[in-house]
Amino acid sequence: MRRTPVLFVVVLVAGSLLLAGCGSGNSSGSSSSKASIAKGMFQHLTPLERTILSTTPIPFSQYDLAIQASVSCLRVHGFTVSEPELNSNGLLGFNTSFSFGHANDLTYRPTAKENNRVLGEDATCQSESAAVQAAYIYEHQSSVQQIDAGYGKMVRCYESLGLRANGKTISGIGNLTALAQRAVSENVITAGQSSACEALFQAVDVQPLPGIANLLQQLAKSS
Repeated sequence: MRRTPVLFVVVLVAGSLLLAGCGSGNSSGSSSSKASIAKGMFQHLTPLERTILSTTPIPFSQYDLAIQASVSCLRVHGFTVSEPELNSNGLLGFNTSFSFGHANDLTYRPTAKENNRVLGEDATCQSESAAVQAAYIYEHQSSVQQIDAGYGKMVRCYESLGLRANGKTISGIGNLTALAQRAVSENVITAGQSSACEALFQAVDVQPLPGIANLLQQLAKSS
């Protein structure tokens, strides 16, 4: 049996797009951009999001409910979506893909209009839980001490594999990432070994978008 080719694939780890990760090299420009993203999330809240955000702190069950709303929306629009799973950082994640319906033509490539439609539907469905995700991450953000400790574990993990990081502090994460990627490409270490080291840091790399606290305060006042 011929399988329908997957010509558009998007991998979404719920919440990851909302994290202001340490390795992103936060500048005033990038912080401003992330603040704008956060503001946009709270401008178009769904009734479900308003209900969930009225409770502080947000129970995991309600956070899960919001994620399921995005999953259901994606499935309604034809996406194939895995069941959400709990990641090491305490956030739910899922994979999603979209297959254009041209099973008899493996050479088919979607038009720009088709791609834009799918991307738009994906964005719409993600927005059904975006504000709740942002608030949940804000409530469960890692402390500076936790982040530093997690980064230290990742550095020591890579060092045990023979890599030498230039710096022991979080400011050197960009160099360490590049070093690890090069080591994998040159078969010095395996991709699995690198992922295992990264997971030690990712477990504590939970940081909110800037401006979330003010947005939540404004929402509480308007309720």
